Amino acid sequence: MTEDDLDRLRAAFRELYALNRWPEDARNYNNLALIHQNHCQHGWERFLPWHRIYLYQFEQALQDIDPSVTMPYWDWTMPQYTPARPDLGWRIPPALQGWVTDQAMDDAGIPATIRSALSDAGVDGTRYTSLDRFFRAVAEAGVSAQDAAVYRNRFIDAMLATNALWYPLRYPGEYQNAAGDPSTINKVIHYHYPTADDIAQILSLRSFRDFGGGSIYNESFGFLDQNPHNTLHIWTGGMNPNANEGPIDGPRALVIDRNRGVRVAGRQFHSRNDMYGQPTYGDMFSNLTAAYDPVFWPVHANVDRLWHEWQLEHPHSLPADLDAVLTPWSYTIADTIDMHQFGYEYVKMAYIVPVGLEAPVGRFTSAPVRLKKPVRESFRQVEVRLHKVPQLPRSCFVRVFLNLPDANADTPLDDEHYAGYLAVFGHGPCYGGPGHCDLPGPRRAFDRRPRSHNAPRNHRIDVTRTARRLVDAGATSLQITLVVIGADYREDSEVLRLDGVSLNVLD
Repeated sequence: MTEDDLDRLRAAFRELYALNRWPEDARNYNNLALIHQNHCQHGWERFLPWHRIYLYQFEQALQDIDPSVTMPYWDWTMPQYTPARPDLGWRIPPALQGWVTDQAMDDAGIPATIRSALSDAGVDGTRYTSLDRFFRAVAEAGVSAQDAAVYRNRFIDAMLATNALWYPLRYPGEYQNAAGDPSTINKVIHYHYPTADDIAQILSLRSFRDFGGGSIYNESFGFLDQNPHNTLHIWTGGMNPNANEGPIDGPRALVIDRNRGVRVAGRQFHSRNDMYGQPTYGDMFSNLTAAYDPVFWPVHANVDRLWHEWQLEHPHSLPADLDAVLTPWSYTIADTIDMHQFGYEYVKMAYIVPVGLEAPVGRFTSAPVRLKKPVRESFRQVEVRLHKVPQLPRSCFVRVFLNLPDANADTPLDDEHYAGYLAVFGHGPCYGGPGHCDLPGPRRAFDRRPRSHNAPRNHRIDVTRTARRLVDAGATSLQITLVVIGADYREDSEVLRLDGVSLNVLD
């Protein structure tokens, strides 16, 4: 996602949190969090279908605020998370880490002398995976322990105002041993951070019982549910190095009281008093509070993505009990099998250029689309899509070139920049009665008629081979050029109309 995408996502999260002031609001985030407490499904065939609906409902709540917002996924096996030694990697995506700006600190009431010290030390703007790491940097910047304690809550206010995807009750990858010294998830809890090999083994499973969970008849946890799902909850929740819950203070409390869990009773979701606390464990550590933390959603989006990848390889392996209703909604398991009916798909990146149906397009050239290094190194497929192309009055070809903005009808098809084509079968004059080929008029809300075969539709061209060849030769961006060729094999600038063009990079 671009920084603009993330900024819109942060604004939508911030607004959704604000709705907590009106509990009767059906979009209220707290209601969604309570749904997870009261209905969450684990350990059987409803785990993946239920969470697919939950993700959909949450994204709809965000899109009620901003229709352009989409939910990103977190691919935790990428190299920057160093799965072999995750304590040395990013721990959590930078977009979900916490930081402060001078303006946010000023708004929160933090004195100029402290702000200046933090700015001089580079703390202002630096991202931190947890509150503990932030306050270590504050101390290293020369701010006294007394001042840090006095303004602790104001710092939390500033960090929440800066990034609504950050969460103070989250300690990713932070664990302490019996002596209270920093340790790792492998040594303290005897879990290991999920690796690419783990995911490959899970994707190779052949039955839904093994992959996603078994029915009431065999009471089987799915491997995807156990690890990586459970592990990522424990990893992102973590253990608070500064916990002061209960009669035992300090790090030793984390290991002496082994049965202490995440506190749920008496909490008011996302209230500042709650955010100022020092609990033993992060909220992701318990399924009763996991949905309080914004990281819950990209973690589960990636779980859903892995299910989709597995479905592509095993289209006929389905959960048991397809007619079961996924409470508290009226969806059945069968309703969730095809994610596309919910209007989303998983891509590494997408770049959309609005065009508009008002005027025909003869030759189209996009701006260069930059591909970040992780995208260049790991994409599996690249598509150019033409969006909402109406029924055309005559036939034509649309040729696609990459990184050749001056391509035309005479450019040979063996040029290394030629990426593919599509053929449009034109309609021509209609010989039916009046209105025979017209699209149906405005549809009423409960119109059950299927879509007209003449309705605008999307065209896709697979340009993977050319994209891979150009990237391997050193290209860091791709530029789309479309050349419309008429039936006479000359450029036709009066036939093609479309709503937009996009470049889509898929896993």
